[in-house]
Amino acid sequence: MKHLFYLQLFGDGSIGAEGAETGVATPSGGEDLSSVVYGKASREVTDPKEKTDDTPEARKARFEEMIKGDYKDIFAERTQKIIDERFKKTKGLEDRLKSLDPILNVLSDKYGTDANDIEALKKAIDEDESYYQKAAMEEGLTVKQYKEMKALERQNAELLEAQQKAKEQEEVDKIFSEWDQQAKDFSERYQIEGFSLKDEIQNPEFANLLKAGVTVEGAYKAVHFDDMVGGAMAHTATKVKEDLVKSVNGRATRPSEGAVASHSATTFKTDVNALSKADIFECIRRAEKGEVITF
Repeated sequence: MKHLFYLQLFGDGSIGAEGAETGVATPSGGEDLSSVVYGKASREVTDPKEKTDDTPEARKARFEEMIKGDYKDIFAERTQKIIDERFKKTKGLEDRLKSLDPILNVLSDKYGTDANDIEALKKAIDEDESYYQKAAMEEGLTVKQYKEMKALERQNAELLEAQQKAKEQEEVDKIFSEWDQQAKDFSERYQIEGFSLKDEIQNPEFANLLKAGVTVEGAYKAVHFDDMVGGAMAHTATKVKEDLVKSVNGRATRPSEGAVASHSATTFKTDVNALSKADIFECIRRAEKGEVITF
């Protein structure tokens, strides 16, 4: 910061003999220094070899670190909740099947079939004319006609059920398609790292907001307000950084006055003690224009 203060001080007009009359820094020797980038901060910004840890392997490693570290209890709680919900559903199905055992045992005894062989039991019932005789007489039909009528009714019921399920599935697909498009638009607009609609829907709070008619963007902002603020700040910093890089690169590749098509490679100078007289005047000139240079 000491060196920055000196450069800004020179920029106010205190520049010594060569620029005393005009108060403007004057380069020495006419050397073209437009391709030179001064200061450590500039070197860090324009260095193209930025490391990234956003590879699939790195993300998996970070995830493993989180679930085994600070987020171990939260991950265990979430996993146990999923297991409990699935176990509850499975237990309900088991209880329902067990409640049917007495009926299956009675029918298997009547028809001499294995209670566990549902297909054999169904065939035995279908072939038992006495099972349909009373109902057929009440309908004024023969047993064969009655059985055909009942088969047709079952087919119609199954068809209606299939149509209803198809309609419901179509509506669900339409809703998910809309959510998916909203998620893509939202992700492109805010560039949120690691955003996944599939993962977000696992959050009951997020899912309930979507079911209530809230958009993906609205639901995410409601659930991740603090994260969104931090992400927006990071995005702004990245944008400023990119603009600065473009500005520096553009200045570095701009032809000097009188040159036809000469482009110099960018040179970085980070040691203040190694600056020449021309470099010092160039730094002063840039400081006068508002550029911040630190060593």
